[in-house]
Parts: sequence; C-alpha cells; structure tokens
Amino acid sequence: MIDKSNKYYFENKEKILNNFSNLLRLIKADLAQKINKKELNKLIKKFYKTYYSKIPEIPYIGGDKNRFSRNIAYSSPAIILWKVLKSNGWNIENFAPIYLKALKNFTKQEYSGIKGHFKRIIHRILIRKYFLYYVFNKQKKLLEAYPNNFIFKPLKVNTKDFDFGYLVLQCPIVEFGKSQDAEEILPYICIYDFYRSYYTHSGLIRSKTLAEGNKYCNYRFKKGNLPKNLQKTQIPDNYKPGR
Repeated sequence: MIDKSNKYYFENKEKILNNFSNLLRLIKADLAQKINKKELNKLIKKFYKTYYSKIPEIPYIGGDKNRFSRNIAYSSPAIILWKVLKSNGWNIENFAPIYLKALKNFTKQEYSGIKGHFKRIIHRILIRKYFLYYVFNKQKKLLEAYPNNFIFKPLKVNTKDFDFGYLVLQCPIVEFGKSQDAEEILPYICIYDFYRSYYTHSGLIRSKTLAEGNKYCNYRFKKGNLPKNLQKTQIPDNYKPGR
C-alpha cells in the first residue's frame, strides 16, 4: 500500500530517474574502468531495485505544492546509488572523483546550447533577494503541515562581501542520506551548487553545510561573481568547472 504522502515520488519516479540517467551514464563510464561489465550490470540492477523499494522513505514536503520537492526528488537517486556501492565494498575516496567528474560534465551539458542559455537566464532571475525571501515565507507556512520541510533563515547584510544570503537550518536531503547510511555522499551532492553557480554567475559563497556536520548551510551571493567554495569539501583542480 502506497502511503498517500509519498504518492508524489511514485508518480514521478520515471521522470526522476530519466533526469538522473544522464548523470548515471557518465558515472557508469568510469565505473566500467574499475569493475567488469557483469559486475557493473548487477550493481545497476541492484540500484534500481533498491531505489524503488526506498521511495516510501523519501521525505515528503508537499509534492507539487512545494517548489523544493524537486530538490529532494532529484537528489534521492544519487543517495541510493551510493548506498548500493557502499554495501558492495566501495569507499567514498574511490567514488568521489568519479562522481565529481560526472557532475562536472553533467552540469556543462545542462547549461550548454540554447536550452542551457535560457536556463542560465531563469536562474539569474530567481536568485534574487526579494524573490527568495518571498519563497522562504511560503516555506514557513508549509512547515506547519510538513515538519520535515527545509527551514530557511535570511541573513542581514552588513558587509560588502555579499549582496544577500540565508541559512538552511534543516535539510530533508541530508536527513534522507543519514537515514540510508549514506552520509558520505552528501557533501559531494551539495557541490552541485558550485557547478551551477559557475555557469549562472550567481556568485555563491559557502563555507558551512549541514552535510559536513555543521549546524547550518550558509548561502551568500555576490551577483556576477564566480563561486567561492570555502567548505571543507573541495573540488580537485581537474574537476573544477571550466577546467
């Protein structure tokens, strides 16, 4: 019996996995250099089987009523993939370079061409102080109905270092990763924000994340600038965007 609240993820599972398939294809190419084809196929089959079984455990925060439901939905396959690899003896030191290389190429493809150009424009429009604060106020109302929701706190700007910013005090993506014994992949999933910022020039500056065990994620933006990654988890030079 499908829980009513998780019907959203079941109904969108094909769309979610189709979006993930481009990243998975890039990951598979490098995994194939490490393990034989038969073993790789077994791992991929196990991934899909595990993902379907774990859908009811993905935190539900309102489905289509909450714009951030997509963030959880599209992060969940990466968490489950790592869960499967970890259970098969992989360690994060071996997998992280494969994941970051794939993420780098995935984001480059995502923001290329005419479609990518429009995506950059939309992203620049959305990453604006007053729009984000409007969204955060809406999230407070959703939090009453969905206590697993993201919790945001706007930052007061009293410095020239950034234009605006906010804290994330609760993240369902992190909570889902913890529930799946897959915490190791979480800091690398968060690195996606820096790849996106590179292509959209949103000027993301971040030094702390919940994924790394901090009490919050501190998002700050200096519009028009390249991102600054001040976190513990860094991108190796050969996997940095633009390299």
